[in-house]
Amino acid sequence: MTMKLCEPDKVAFETDGDSAMDYYQAQENRSNEFWEVLETDVFGVDDPPEDRPDAEIMEVHRRIRKDMLEFLAKYADAIAQKRIFPLPSGFLDEKEWEMVKFILAFDTSFTYFPEDEADTLSDNAESDYLDYETSFRYDVVKACERLALEGAALAKQIGSATYDLWTAAMIKLGDRSEKIQHKAADDMVDALIQTWADLRTWIFMNTAHIEKKRKNKKRKSKK
Repeated sequence: MTMKLCEPDKVAFETDGDSAMDYYQAQENRSNEFWEVLETDVFGVDDPPEDRPDAEIMEVHRRIRKDMLEFLAKYADAIAQKRIFPLPSGFLDEKEWEMVKFILAFDTSFTYFPEDEADTLSDNAESDYLDYETSFRYDVVKACERLALEGAALAKQIGSATYDLWTAAMIKLGDRSEKIQHKAADDMVDALIQTWADLRTWIFMNTAHIEKKRKNKKRKSKK
């Protein structure tokens, strides 16, 4: 069983805006390119109302961030505790992982043209980074790194063949390029699917061994 994740939209790597913009226009444009993809994936809304209050927009973005980090943490927590986790499968899980992949791929920088003293745009482009989106992306990278590390450690402990997949994900996440980092999502999904089966087998074998020891102990105590 495999889950084939789609490649992120090209807007993750470069802006769709072709015209020269000042700082605030470029900042807003790049932020919208980030959130429009995530909101569409979460709520299925292609064009959210333009007159939404700022407080409502901020709450939606906060909820997307919270849900995404909890989604990744549930796998890492289960693996750390050697608990069975839900098998990644189906449309909803695929969409969640494609969102992870998009966030890892997203270049949060934007290019703008500063205004000169005459309030006209200069000919020299400059660049900056989105604050909130960069922070969100950093949190996702760290959450993925934790999951990969927990997965690699578990693979060593239970003899799972997924060790190479987990470490491959770690190496990609350690790269500074978004074009490399986002590919870690594919490794993690493949590793999770196989780990799910390997962990179930390991738990079953250990449970059967413990039960056998208990039965043998009871037989001895009757003599």
